[in-house]
Amino acid sequence: MTRRDLAWRGLGQLLVGAAAGSSLLHRALTLDGPASAPLEMALALASFSFASLGILLLCQGVRLRDGWRRDLDRRQGVAVVHAGNGDDDAGRADIGVDVAHFADRVFID
Repeated sequence: MTRRDLAWRGLGQLLVGAAAGSSLLHRALTLDGPASAPLEMALALASFSFASLGILLLCQGVRLRDGWRRDLDRRQGVAVVHAGNGDDDAGRADIGVDVAHFADRVFID
């Protein structure tokens, strides 16, 4: 395991700790009586988000970030190829090819 991987897994630990902290804050706010609904929803959403991302980072480490980067590069590469069309008529003619390519990526991958 590299230092970079340990750093990402450490970030996962911090996020799980933040989820525990927001859960404890939620509990403390509801001990005296019911808290406001928007506050409860915000704390619940924060806890869930922190815990989900934290567990993913704990399990996958830097591979999760690398996967996100590959997906982003792949999407930007497709966008650059299609954005290079200056002719609107040619762009409309290629839309069938674009839809077929998108369907292949979504349903086959």
